[in-house]
Amino acid sequence: MRTSLPALAAICILASGLAVGSPVEDLHKLFPNEATITAPSAGLCRLELGAEVLAGCRPDLADLRIFDASGREVPYVVDTGVSQGMVVVHEVDAEVLDASRREERRDDGPPRFVESYTLALPDVPQGAGGWELVFTSDRREFVRRIDLEVQGGDGRWRAALEGGSAFRLLTPPATRLRFPLGVGDARVVRVRLVGEGDDFLRPGFRYRATRSIGALPPAVVDLAVVGVSHPARQTVVELERPRGLVPAALRLLTTTGAFHREVTVWDHGPGSAATPLGREVLFRIASFAEVDRMEIGLQPAGGDRLRVAISDLDSPPLENLRFAAVVPRPALLFWLPEDTREAVLTFGGGRAGRPDYDLGAFLRGRGLPLGDEAAQQVIALRTSAQKNPATLGAVRPNPSYDPSPALAFAMHPGAALGVRPYSHRRVLHVIPSDEGLASLRLAPEDLAVARHDLADLRVVDDEARQWAYLVNRRAGSETLALDILSVRQADGRSHYRFELPVEELSIDRLEIDPVAEFFDRAFELEGAVRDGSKVRLARGRLVRRQDDPRPLALDIAGQRLRSLELIVDDGNDAPLVLASVTATAPLPTLFLVAPEGDYTLLLGVPKGRAPRYELERVRSTVLAVPSAAIEAGALEANPDFRASARLARGGGAQQIALWVVIVLAVLALGGLSLRLARQKPLE
Repeated sequence: MRTSLPALAAICILASGLAVGSPVEDLHKLFPNEATITAPSAGLCRLELGAEVLAGCRPDLADLRIFDASGREVPYVVDTGVSQGMVVVHEVDAEVLDASRREERRDDGPPRFVESYTLALPDVPQGAGGWELVFTSDRREFVRRIDLEVQGGDGRWRAALEGGSAFRLLTPPATRLRFPLGVGDARVVRVRLVGEGDDFLRPGFRYRATRSIGALPPAVVDLAVVGVSHPARQTVVELERPRGLVPAALRLLTTTGAFHREVTVWDHGPGSAATPLGREVLFRIASFAEVDRMEIGLQPAGGDRLRVAISDLDSPPLENLRFAAVVPRPALLFWLPEDTREAVLTFGGGRAGRPDYDLGAFLRGRGLPLGDEAAQQVIALRTSAQKNPATLGAVRPNPSYDPSPALAFAMHPGAALGVRPYSHRRVLHVIPSDEGLASLRLAPEDLAVARHDLADLRVVDDEARQWAYLVNRRAGSETLALDILSVRQADGRSHYRFELPVEELSIDRLEIDPVAEFFDRAFELEGAVRDGSKVRLARGRLVRRQDDPRPLALDIAGQRLRSLELIVDDGNDAPLVLASVTATAPLPTLFLVAPEGDYTLLLGVPKGRAPRYELERVRSTVLAVPSAAIEAGALEANPDFRASARLARGGGAQQIALWVVIVLAVLALGGLSLRLARQKPLE
């Protein structure tokens, strides 16, 4: 490839800019791990980061630095490994040299149709990685086993694909119609298709040559299973996700030969997202041509765990279930000065901010046209760096690492607080993580007592001093079974009242599982709030088809309720019998920065301002470090609670009401004393 002048300029700038550094002694102390980088020669180098480094870093790789032998910081550019755009270089119809078809009739099954095609293979366009064979067909749905052979210049045939599958499915919607042929001296392709059905496929064939700007093969990392449960015809698996691994996809592995399951992946833990990261129907059809979809594309995860929900319906759980994260493999591009072949990579800890090196803009573009000047710069940088691939030695502890808690700067008490206005409390025993952070998942009974905005939460020590905390309101959820309190029929409608497990509960999803195999009825869902008024939560139709026995899910906008009632219009049909009703309650998590010791969580004040802590200003830093679970006692009434204390600490109308009561009491006592003084003494 001829390198353009702008691309050469980019390499020259990289050489000069990345070679300049300065000793930063304090920076070494921030990283707990280090490893030696060795390059074949000085100059522009490329180091691929393995799973061990990715797992030990923050997702944005901010806590990673390179130092040369003299301790000088070596700037680098992060090549994320994500493709910067797939550009079609050339596409052409395949020339069919020969074709044959035969039908194989069988006594033990439907007829089998065998098709063979011999195709001419043109030269690969300059700069392309190779040809792909692309099927075209007017058939809406089909499955074929496929074998591909290519004939080289020496006349020998070699297998390009054995026992593969080409398919187009409607349920679930899925296709596999593209097959890489690789690079070589092949001039002829032989295609063999075998399938069952009522006719031959008679496909068309095209060749497509593409070029990917910087796509690196992803890393596949097994994820540890933290827990498995089986609620309500589901399998729920909780997976540990190291902070540095941000999967682009999740791969399911099982020994079950044939299955068809809807799988939803949720973010879980500190900093997690409120919406699913991905949802997909995964399947495997075990037949003469295996057809499967085993990966779910994911949005970026923020928590330290993934929660995978597999809808089993009445099928047994998948066997020998495992999961692997498919992670884009990033690389570092950096410049080693002359006569230098080694450097030191330091990483981990989550304490360093993202470095602001120049030249990162060369790798930030996406979807660039192939002829674009910036795309040529990207190609030049990567091509030059790939000629000098660096390797990483064994990871070892950094002897300069300072293990002081990362959040030590925020570990101090706040203002003192009067505890009497709070109606309830929990006793907390805190042993923070090494970085100084502890976490507590609030329970439904806590939320029933606390204010809806959680502004009445306080954490105090034995001297009634406040300790700063953060709340992630949607860090997780809990599925709770609801009992049917009563069922009433009137005017062709059924009224189902459900009993909530606590006095008040925030619900964002209700799942109803009627016994009937088929129904289609109008419904309304109502709830009562704290003041006794009713609100409509949802309305529409409850519909179940014969081939879909899943529970019915009703999404609710996180409403805080005291009661719940489902009204179903039965018409002249018999009322529905509900086998089960479950509610999903979002549960916030409280993150506390405090030293080891015993504390008290106070809650239960109907009015008042939310606390203001400086900790909120460094929220992203706090949630980036690991936390340790807080050991919490049972929710109990606050023995120091005084209702009058709420009036004393209140402002505005509360304060005025208090003084009115005091004045009236003084006047009443004064009047009574005067009347008694005027009465004659008894004889």
